Parts: sequence; C-alpha cells; structure tokens
Amino acid sequence: MTSQSFAGAGMVSADEGRCRPKNDFLSMTIQNEKILVIFLIIGLISCSTQKQLTRNLPHPYTGTTAKDHTGDPLKTNFDKVNVYLSGVPSITTYPMYYVSNTGIDAADGLTMATAWQTISKVNSSTFTPGTQVNFNKGDTWRESLIVPSSGIASNYITFGAYGAGAKPKILGSELVTTWSPAIIYPANVWCSDITLSDPTTAKNIYFKETDGSINWGRIQKSDLLGLAQEYDWVWLRDHIYIYSPTDPNTRYSGVEVGQRNLSISLNNKEYISINGLELGYGVYGVYDFNYPPVALLGLKVEDCYIHHEGVKSAGYGIATTLSSALIKSNIIHDTGRRGISINTSDIFTGSVTVKDIIIENNTLYNGHHTTGIDIINHVNGIMYNIIIRKNLIYDDPNVMIDGVEILGSVGVFISNQGGAPITNVYVYNNVFRNLKASGLQMEGITSFVYNNTFYGVNSSLAPAGVIGFIYNTRSTCTAKNNIFYVNTNPAVNNKYYAMIVVTATQTSDCNLYFNPIGSTGKLIYSGSGYTFANWEAYKSATGQDANSPTPADPLFTSTSDYILQAGSPAINTGVVITGMPQSDYLGHPIIGLRDIGAFEKQ
Repeated sequence: MTSQSFAGAGMVSADEGRCRPKNDFLSMTIQNEKILVIFLIIGLISCSTQKQLTRNLPHPYTGTTAKDHTGDPLKTNFDKVNVYLSGVPSITTYPMYYVSNTGIDAADGLTMATAWQTISKVNSSTFTPGTQVNFNKGDTWRESLIVPSSGIASNYITFGAYGAGAKPKILGSELVTTWSPAIIYPANVWCSDITLSDPTTAKNIYFKETDGSINWGRIQKSDLLGLAQEYDWVWLRDHIYIYSPTDPNTRYSGVEVGQRNLSISLNNKEYISINGLELGYGVYGVYDFNYPPVALLGLKVEDCYIHHEGVKSAGYGIATTLSSALIKSNIIHDTGRRGISINTSDIFTGSVTVKDIIIENNTLYNGHHTTGIDIINHVNGIMYNIIIRKNLIYDDPNVMIDGVEILGSVGVFISNQGGAPITNVYVYNNVFRNLKASGLQMEGITSFVYNNTFYGVNSSLAPAGVIGFIYNTRSTCTAKNNIFYVNTNPAVNNKYYAMIVVTATQTSDCNLYFNPIGSTGKLIYSGSGYTFANWEAYKSATGQDANSPTPADPLFTSTSDYILQAGSPAINTGVVITGMPQSDYLGHPIIGLRDIGAFEKQ
C-alpha cells in the first residue's frame, strides 16, 4: 500500500455507519411496523447522543472540547477494527452484569440491586457475545481480571463502568496505611502493620504523597541496613520495611505495594472491549503477550487511566499482539518500560501476523524506556497496517536520571528485528514533547510520517538524545509537513540533532526546522552532518527538503502550546498528501493550503 492508495474507496466511517440504517434493513417485512419505527427512533437517538458525547469530551492536550476525527476521508482497509459498531440499530438485548464492592456473589448480577461483589466471580463466569460487565464507579478491586470468554466481530464482550464518580479501579497492589517503628533497627525505619507477599513478583512499591502525587520506590534493598534515604524499602519476614524521615502514618496517605503482576489479562480471548477503568500498581495494565504468539483478533481499550506499572526499565501499560485493535483516548503514564507495547516473540521461530491497529487520541507521559508506543517484530512475524495518530507523548523536562531508569525514553519506537517486516505504518498529527531521547525512532520498517510536531528534549541532560527521527538501516520513510523545534544547547548536550538518517531510503520535504539558540541545530544524513547554518549545502548534497522552508521560528503560542501564531512560516507551506484526513490534531478542518505541524491555524 502506498500513501496514494491509503484512502479506501467506498468505505464508511464507524460513526457514519453506526447512525445510518442500511436500506435492506428498512425494506424488511415486519409484522408490527410501529415496533420497528420505535426501535429505529430509539437507536438513532442513542447513536446521535453517543456520537455527540464522544465529540464533546475534553481533549487531553488543551482540556477544551475538540472534534473527534469523525468525518475525515481516511477510510482504510483496516478501519474494520470498528466493525463492532453496526450500521443497524439493534433491537436485540444482551446480558448486562453489575459488579460492586457492596454486592453479593450469590446474587444473579443482572441489576444494580443484585450486583456481584468480586472479580473472582466474573473470572469464573461464562459470557455470551454482546455481554457487558460493568464495575461501579468509585469502587476498588484488588484482584486480577482474567477475561473468561470471547466475543465475536459483531458483538464484543465489554468490561466497563456504571454509576457516578471516579473510574472503577482494578489494582495490582495492596495498600499500607499504618506503620510501626522497627524496634532495635536503624533510625527512621518503619514496618508495615499488615503482612504482605514479596513484591518482587509485582516489582515495586509506590509512595502516595498527601498532595496526591506518587513517588516510585527505589530498587529493593537486600537488608534493613541498606535503608538510608526516603523511598528505600525491603521485604523481610512477610512485612515491608521503609525508610521515612518522619512518621509515615502522617507523611504519606498510603503506600501501594505490588502483589499481582497484572490488572487485566485478556487470556487469549478475542473481541474484547475494555472501557473506562483505572488500572495500576502491578506490572501490566492490560496484558495479552503470548510466547509463542497466537493470532488473535479484536481488542478495544478506550478511555482508561493506566499508571505506575513495574519498576523503571520493566512495566507495561498495554501489552498485546491482537490484530484489529483500537487503542483510543487513554491516559497512560509512569510505566516502567513501555506505555503501549506490541511485540512478537524473540524466542519463537514460527510465524504470526499482527495487523490492522489504530492507536489514537491517547496521552502518554513520563515513561522510563519508551514513554509512548513500542512496536517490535521478531524473527518470522509479519506486521502491517498500523496507524498512530493524534497522540500527545511527553516527558517532564525537569526530571533527572536517577541512576535506575534507562537513559533514553523514546516517544515511539518501531523496529524490525531479525528481518521480520513491518510495513504500512502511518504516524501523523501527533505531538512529541521533551522526550529524554528521541521523539520517533524506526528501524527496518516502511513508514509515512506526516504533520507531527516535535518539541525539545530534557535540555538539562548532557547526553540528551535526538529531537525528532532516527531512521536506521533498512528503513524506508516518507516524512513531510513536520516541525522540529530543537531547543537543546550544544554546549551542554552532546546530541542535538533534528534528524538522523542512517543508510535509509528517505523522502523528506516540506518540514520546518528551528533551534532558538541559533543555527546550531543539526541534521545527520548518511553519516554526514549539516547545521542549519549550511541549509543549502544540506539540500544540495542530499536531495532532501527541496520545498522545505529555511529553518525559522514556527511561532508557537507558547513553549507548551504548539498552535501556530499569525505569521508563522509553517502556515500554508505544507504539501497536500493524497488520502490524509482533512483535519488536524484537534480535529479542526484544513483551511487553505496544509500547514506544517500537527495544528492547522484557524
């Protein structure tokens, strides 16, 4: 598939199809026409309401109401991940179960008044396609959800929420709220009042501050004598011991101690929807890695809040290899290794195909290896048709490396390892901000990178990484309409490049580069370096960026708001790309010629 053939002919977007009854359905002979009309009206009203609610959700970037991507002409052959949204207003009712902390497992679970109590009851039940299992908002479960049944393409099994309040929590931890001094041991060492299993299985403990912030525990010490500074800890004799400068009973609102590896296991089940849940304090939020990998279909993870998984260097928000997957509108942060991971086995010599994946409208931040999205194909696997769009991926620019986490936190990392192909990857309308390493790193893949905004790295780190791309050997990439704002200082940072291309097949044009320090920004192309000061020499030697503006200030609204101001050299200087959606990161329509970057000036 090429970028010119990216738009599929004659297909209908999910929201359009969901609200448009099929003609053959309307022509069916039904004995009671009044009932049909009533159901059609109810279906259309419900559909319209759901669509409006979706469009009116606050956007994670600005906090203001923003349009969804609905209406874009991008209708690819892998928008079929949305096939569960039927074009026919259904008159079939499906089972709906309720789970509440105040429920009773002996009840039938079919009403809020007869809700089940435990996730264990859910795990031991069997569900038919179309079933919804809803957890009460504001409640917390310290169990793992092991999905017991599969849905079908037209009827997913949904695990969601009901009621009012905060998202229901499914946590991999136990909470410690009371502590006692550790008698005859070093000063400022405290012992948990409850017994706990060794958290090395679930990797870590997390300190909940009274202001609502959360700090990671350090790597577990070997004995009590090793507890020397705040956030040090050790598990001994079925208790957690911590170092706390003052009484932890008042210093912290609690300490979450990892006890289970995961919040949700998909358990090799297909056509599953996870919607509106909070997951945290284990190793995996949503998990379905298989060794050897299994060809499975049908996953939606939407509107979930996933955080604090694992230790720095190991821990995942979402880890899956399911094809026909939609990962949308989630907030994922403080994952030890990867926010979203799609990774075939590196120990399996067979073949598995992973395809048709859309990752959109997510906010991912403060990771410790790959903050955002990590896609790796090993050995004989096949991966293709992957869209990454309208995501905000960032790190805190003030965070210093603590000697534990891996140095380089990448925004998006996609790698073909062992010759396994990854093709038709589209990365567009994303914002990458202050990553500790690079915004986007790709190795051995075929990709199309359009209309992204890359801003900065952690400028206080001496070995800071690349602002934008690294294209390594075997890559074939088309990169157009991107902004690279290089804010690193070469006097401090030993790496301050806007782009590195290493023996890759590259087509780069209509991109805007800038370094506010001056012309010291640099591009590396096939081993040769070019600063922005010798821009014309770079274009002449490489044949790249022939129509790109001369490096200049894109005139962002602020250092954290990358909407363009009037007079920006990025306005109306992009190239039109056939098949690309006619909207920007916020869903705003394209006005005039395409602007460079993720935002279209309105």
